Amino acid sequence: MKVGDLVEGHYHWRRNGIIIKKAFDKDMQTNDPKFMYRYTVLWADSRRGTLVTDSGWHDLQVVNEN
Repeated sequence: MKVGDLVEGHYHWRRNGIIIKKAFDKDMQTNDPKFMYRYTVLWADSRRGTLVTDSGWHDLQVVNEN
């Protein structure tokens, strides 16, 4: 996953969003690269407008790359 990818929530399939920031997670103690990053996602939600959350890789599923 990288900045600009269109993602959907793994647990909330109705939410779509765009990754706007990828940051190194300094608290994660692992050598596996997929665990080392947190993603800031701008979600589009018809009921609440836009929403920004900080998510791990397991909460997201890529729909379309850049």
